[in-house]
Amino acid sequence: MQFDEQRNGDEVDLTSGAEFEVSLAERPTTGYRWNVISSGEPACRIRHDSFDADTALHGGSGARILYFEAVEPGLGVIELAYRRAWEANAAPARRFVLRVRVASERA
Repeated sequence: MQFDEQRNGDEVDLTSGAEFEVSLAERPTTGYRWNVISSGEPACRIRHDSFDADTALHGGSGARILYFEAVEPGLGVIELAYRRAWEANAAPARRFVLRVRVASERA
């Protein structure tokens, strides 16, 4: 299951053990990068992230993909901020929030 910026502000229902991705457009050569503010713990756990470039050209845009797992029943809030590392005190250029409601696995 994959969520993108169109799901910003949404709440989704998943079962414990479900794996999902958050895919957000990113252009690292501008200095902007998606930073994790909240990873949805304890209901969710981030497994890893990667950057998938749109093209083989150096400096191109692409997508930051963060891989998560729903690990515990409850509500987790995933919050990401799109900002430059050297502007840590400035408001982010963009924000992404996804509320994840995790239910127990059904037998």
